[in-house]
Amino acid sequence: MNVVAFLGAIEIGLIFGLVSVSVFLSFRVLNFPDLTVDGSFPLGAAVGATLIVDGIDPYLATAAAIVAGGAAGLTMVEASLSKSSDVLAAAQSLVGKVDVIYVPNDNTAVAALESILKVGIDNKIPVYAGDTDSVKRGAIATLGFNYLDVGRQAGRIVVRVLKGMAVRLQTESGPCISLLVF
Repeated sequence: MNVVAFLGAIEIGLIFGLVSVSVFLSFRVLNFPDLTVDGSFPLGAAVGATLIVDGIDPYLATAAAIVAGGAAGLTMVEASLSKSSDVLAAAQSLVGKVDVIYVPNDNTAVAALESILKVGIDNKIPVYAGDTDSVKRGAIATLGFNYLDVGRQAGRIVVRVLKGMAVRLQTESGPCISLLVF
């Protein structure tokens, strides 16, 4: 098994871990039996995978997967903001409309994460994040890069390049590419 396949398996496991948390929250915490989330993720994944295998552009396949997941009951509600002082109001605007808050790797939102977490705690809405440091600050979980590890890996590659050594880059869709810099 190559590294890409291994990381893909870890990613899928983490995604379905979030699904299981959602099912747990629905059944045990909210005392409301709803398996929509249990079916919407696999449906979206199946639609996306099928379209990609059939040669459809991955971006269009992803959009179709989102639509399929939404058709199964999963919808996205957006809250717009332009500066850190807007974050609290944006988070409060989601109350009563969402079951979960996801904070992407947006600098403005992450800078004011505590405001989002406060709204989540006060209203019993779980908050997930797109970066690993947000979990240390109070988000429930993340599915994202550890940028420190990515930086270290990039540093090791740069050292190899500067020494004139061959660097092999593995891509998901093609063969290994050899890069040699003198």
